[in-house]
Amino acid sequence: AFSKEYTKEFDCITKSRKGVTFAYCRVCSSDISISHDNKKHISTPKHQRNLQAQKNTLKLSDWGKKTTEQEDSITNAELLFTGYLVEHNLPLSAADHFSKLVKCMFPNSQIAKKFSCGCTKATHILNGAVAPHATSSLEKNPRFGITTDSSTDQDDDKYLPLSGCIKTSLLDMPPITSGTAEAMFNACDSVLKENKLQWKNCATYLSDNYNSMAGNHNSLLSHIRDKQPGYWLPRYLCHPAAQKGAKQLSLKVDDLLIDIYYYFKKSTKRKEYMAFCDTEVRKVLKHVVTRWLSLGKLVTRILKQWDALKSYFLSNFDLEDDNTSGRDKEQRLVERFKDPLTKMYLMFIQAVIPIYDGFNTLLQSEEPLIHKLYPAVMDLYRHLLSNVIQPQVITEAGHLLDVDIEDVFNHLPVTNVYIGIMTHQEARKLEIIGTSGYNKFLKEVLSFYIKNALYLKKHMPALRDSLLASLIFISPECRQGAMWDDVEAIIHRFPEVVEQDEMENLHNELCDCQTMPMEDIPQQERIDDLWTQMAAMKSPTTNQARFPNLSKLVKFLLLLPNSTAYCKGLFSVIRKITTDFRSNLWKNVKEGQA
Repeated sequence: AFSKEYTKEFDCITKSRKGVTFAYCRVCSSDISISHDNKKHISTPKHQRNLQAQKNTLKLSDWGKKTTEQEDSITNAELLFTGYLVEHNLPLSAADHFSKLVKCMFPNSQIAKKFSCGCTKATHILNGAVAPHATSSLEKNPRFGITTDSSTDQDDDKYLPLSGCIKTSLLDMPPITSGTAEAMFNACDSVLKENKLQWKNCATYLSDNYNSMAGNHNSLLSHIRDKQPGYWLPRYLCHPAAQKGAKQLSLKVDDLLIDIYYYFKKSTKRKEYMAFCDTEVRKVLKHVVTRWLSLGKLVTRILKQWDALKSYFLSNFDLEDDNTSGRDKEQRLVERFKDPLTKMYLMFIQAVIPIYDGFNTLLQSEEPLIHKLYPAVMDLYRHLLSNVIQPQVITEAGHLLDVDIEDVFNHLPVTNVYIGIMTHQEARKLEIIGTSGYNKFLKEVLSFYIKNALYLKKHMPALRDSLLASLIFISPECRQGAMWDDVEAIIHRFPEVVEQDEMENLHNELCDCQTMPMEDIPQQERIDDLWTQMAAMKSPTTNQARFPNLSKLVKFLLLLPNSTAYCKGLFSVIRKITTDFRSNLWKNVKEGQA
């Protein structure tokens, strides 16, 4: 029969309502028979499991209690470990094994003994702690820019990653079942509303050049234009411009390089003879179609191996041999290596690509450099013109865009067109100057520059963008050359940035900034860091913020992207996270990881 002594010995055992031959277990929430043995239930696996679960369950009375230093250390370890999984693109399922492994690795550590961060907990840390914290700052800083890309998930749902600047981070990745412009816009609109962001605060939009993304009609861009007419759309077209110019050359450089690569790729003996088809070459070739200027590294490598390549093809193949059927690639390569102008074309490409390098370096920067974009694009355009247009025509023109590129009377003599110093020396060495083939080469180079410059003039908005030209006041070195009319035009473009009744104060702040001694301006490497310091400066007379409106305007303008490099890096992270082995990874887990 039940006795009170049972409760004294086992505090989980109490009297049962079923009778004196039963007891009630509070751990298992069940009645147990004690007619034969009152201790048997305590040792059963069921009771032990429930007892352990009860110990691990936080009591309601424990909520709000101050945690101990050890508990904080355990929580910190679990957060750091989850961050490690994300940073190194490891599957969250690895957490289940590590929680057991860490106890074996550090048996004397009290933190390791209590470390418990499996797949489920790591997922909740990402979704419940990391992701909300990442978007919480948006309420304090509502100005933003949008960059979009589409994923290549293998299920029916596609994902549309969104990122924001100046601090570039993944905002969301909403699933869409259709790739139409309307579906993509609705997804973007929904995400912005969820994060309390308004379209009027959107400074810029950036995406790939697909019609559904950036077409003039019925695209995601056209829908955004309806919501925010004042947005800024950057388009940097150096690669297609260079590719357009390259079509004027008789030698299709990319085709030649691909033929060489694939010829050596398929034979071990060929590789042993010419070990130049390595990982770097394959990587460069992979981007030939969309990144024409990336051929520069490969061209340089081919030229370094030129004598060996020429010797190999001319000694191993004979064009007069009757047994050449099915060997079109070999025939093409032999013909190219026999022609001395082939090397001239490659050397010209090697010489001309560096013209674009400075501008492309600017586009690859992760820090905001929008204030340097207009001078950089004008320098690029001027450099191209100087290689084909007479100097006095350029200097006498009111603006570079006023130069008539197609007027033959403005052109340099064809013999003076820039082909590269080393290219010209090679022509002298080969004694081909003055030959019909060389003259044809010079005319094609002339056409290369003309088509290149015409394409930029027609399709590069940055060349005629008055907004970009007005941003010189952002730079401390150029601030004194800024005009109030330029700043006023910017405000007209983005009226939501500065209130109308603050315009007088903005004018006074601009004048104050322009007349500040250079030594009073904060010395910072990054322009956004500099203007953060400027925003914190106090007026010596009023002790109030010295540049409240000007700094707010500049911070908004720095949202205009000079680069897509970091955004593309974020999108590539998403593609790495969702692999063939993790194609069903939850959307919200991806969001937390990015």
